[in-house]
Amino acid sequence: ELNRPMKSTEFLIITISALYEEISRRMIKISSEMEERLEALYSLTEITELAQGYPDIANLNYGRLLNLFRELVKEVIYSKVNGKEVERFNGIILHYDNLDNIKDYYALFQMMGEIRDVLLTGKVVFFFVGNKYLPQIIGAKENVRQIFTMPPMEVPHLSFEDIKNILEKRIDYLKTKDKPTFPHTDKALKLLFNIHNGNLRDILKSLTNAVGELPPSNTPIKIEVELMKDLLFKRLEREILSKLTDIERGVLISMI
Repeated sequence: ELNRPMKSTEFLIITISALYEEISRRMIKISSEMEERLEALYSLTEITELAQGYPDIANLNYGRLLNLFRELVKEVIYSKVNGKEVERFNGIILHYDNLDNIKDYYALFQMMGEIRDVLLTGKVVFFFVGNKYLPQIIGAKENVRQIFTMPPMEVPHLSFEDIKNILEKRIDYLKTKDKPTFPHTDKALKLLFNIHNGNLRDILKSLTNAVGELPPSNTPIKIEVELMKDLLFKRLEREILSKLTDIERGVLISMI
């Protein structure tokens, strides 16, 4: 996740840490020396994450971190067989999400400039996922724009049927019995689709909020349209409207 601007050192640290987690999870063999170096760095990031930031590691040497990253990439892609390097992967894909949460566009612009050398690492494909403004921010710096594939890939808005199918697959993966009870009707889902203009993340959040408002029950409850409206309005009343003054509420109603 890249949901805030960060220095190039921090970007490298979270990238190396994520790679190390994947290496451990998939039991990819790397040298014991590299494993020791990664374990030391990973332990340091865990400690600093508890402190809500990276104040102790901000001054780590950028050049050494970049070399560590590139050495790690090489060890993942190539393995040694009888003393010879043999390619076991074509490359590494790194996916960075939530850049649309960064509202300071100038800070994001600066960050992209700082990590340019990282992005030039061979055998690595970098994906950055953000909103429609991200390509403009990247394109504002010529030496950064040159290393990106342009024009960017754009994901179109999902249709109601797309979202319905996604949720059906999600429930199918999570089910504990052959015929699970869906927590909502198609009409209730259509209501959320219209409210959130097809934004899947917001639809899922509203579904979660609605289910969370339901009373404890020994049997599954399927949320109909009217129940969905009632549940979400109760939550809206409790978390937002109840905290407004009479004047604020009057202004809101006038705006609506």
